[in-house]
Amino acid sequence: MALALTPFEALCGFRPLNEIARHLEIYPELKDLLGKDVSDEFLATVKATGNSESEKDVAHNKEILKKAFGALMRSSQKDVTHFLSKLIARLNDTKADDSISKLVIRLDEQYPGGDVGVFSCLMLNYVIMEPGQAIFLGANEPHAYLSGDCVECMAASDNVVRAGLTPKFKDVNVLVDMLTYRYGSAESQKMTPEKFGEHSLLYDPPIDEFSIVRTKMDADQTEKHKPIQGPSVLIVTSGSGKMTGEALKTESNYKLEEGYVYFVGANTPLIAQAGNSGLEFYRAFCIATNK
Repeated sequence: MALALTPFEALCGFRPLNEIARHLEIYPELKDLLGKDVSDEFLATVKATGNSESEKDVAHNKEILKKAFGALMRSSQKDVTHFLSKLIARLNDTKADDSISKLVIRLDEQYPGGDVGVFSCLMLNYVIMEPGQAIFLGANEPHAYLSGDCVECMAASDNVVRAGLTPKFKDVNVLVDMLTYRYGSAESQKMTPEKFGEHSLLYDPPIDEFSIVRTKMDADQTEKHKPIQGPSVLIVTSGSGKMTGEALKTESNYKLEEGYVYFVGANTPLIAQAGNSGLEFYRAFCIATNK
């Protein structure tokens, strides 16, 4: 899960199939890179079953999407460089000013030399978030953070598989084979927080591993957190203040300043008070179970 601290841009999950099909028409360079057979099969599938919700059709759609994405990611460097150069030249010549075309141009400038990941923004959802908005990404879903700062929380994992928009090692075959190929709108990736306190919001993804509470206060405001039945990690991202000793059953107050991190034990109530500059902090926690 990524929770925006600043205006934030990301690619996450596959676009609805009709959007990808439209991009194949708007950006013929992508269509040429995939090849006629793959492109024609994808377009025919979208026309026939792209909006179907039947289990059989969705499974077939995912297979065709996998074939198209695999064709893109496994394209030769020579072809990627050729068609990307052709695309960028056309967009510059026509002074394209729509958001996706401008994103393509910007990504090519950030990752020069023919990075296949530039083409991926035509197949993945482009999400823009304001501070306080969040997206949840399930396991084996493609994503890329493009700009901005965020609080990111991840379940335990021992691997990160990269295939584009990076100078690091790329493992294309593993990535193509591991993805779920779920598809849907950009808005479907965003989370709706719940009220957790007077100045706090709870971001609770559909998994057991973690949740996040965001607390944001103006100067001299106070917030109380009820006990959470599990451990948590608290990080202060801006402002200053204190946690009172009364809530922690100690004689000491604990400073809260930007960059401070605390581990909070299970079933510990918190009372936080903002200083003159306000206070913002985040708590990532998990509920303890007997499993």
